[in-house]
Amino acid sequence: MMGPFNSPFVVLQVVVAARSGGEILCSSRTTLQCMAAAVVCHMTENVAVCEELMRYGAVPVLIELLRGQQPELHSRCAVILADMAGHSSQYQIHIANL
Repeated sequence: MMGPFNSPFVVLQVVVAARSGGEILCSSRTTLQCMAAAVVCHMTENVAVCEELMRYGAVPVLIELLRGQQPELHSRCAVILADMAGHSSQYQIHIANL
């Protein structure tokens, strides 16, 4: 029997998507941001996960986190963005334009 968080897309929705009430990456709590970025970072080797991140509008959030003072977030967000860019030239252009 599958639990509610067995799907990577449900996890992404909770972590990233504003419309789901998730927005954990946008939280003012650094610990939550770091945990969320770690979870997403381990999922972005999957092309479908990167597609969902694009659909949820995660790129501007990730770039904003790079402006902060938290080295752990910097490294996680950089890996996520690199994974996304590695899957698609369209994603590369989108990331570069922000």
